[in-house]
Amino acid sequence: MAEISQDHDNTTPSNLNFDDPSLVIAAAMTAGCNRLTASDEQVVFAWLVSLAPNHDPAIAASNLVEYYDGAGRTASMPSLLGLLAEVAAYPRERLSRVRPHRRRRR
Repeated sequence: MAEISQDHDNTTPSNLNFDDPSLVIAAAMTAGCNRLTASDEQVVFAWLVSLAPNHDPAIAASNLVEYYDGAGRTASMPSLLGLLAEVAAYPRERLSRVRPHRRRRR
């Protein structure tokens, strides 16, 4: 998992507000897979666009996975937490090493 952001402490409840500012993930986890009308991908996309531009999505995703996994709530939305774990696997440092392949026009 990615390291915890230095901007906040992982033990305070306010972290959830920092890592899930629109509470999209919290609402999805509360609703569970039976009552959720959006796909997991739509939920993750809505969550991503709600994050502050300077907050690394990988760190936020890692914190959320750790929070919900530690709370024993993984059974309600395992596929959503799987997508968040995938986001957590790609911190900004790792993404910055990937160079886009651009085709040059001739």
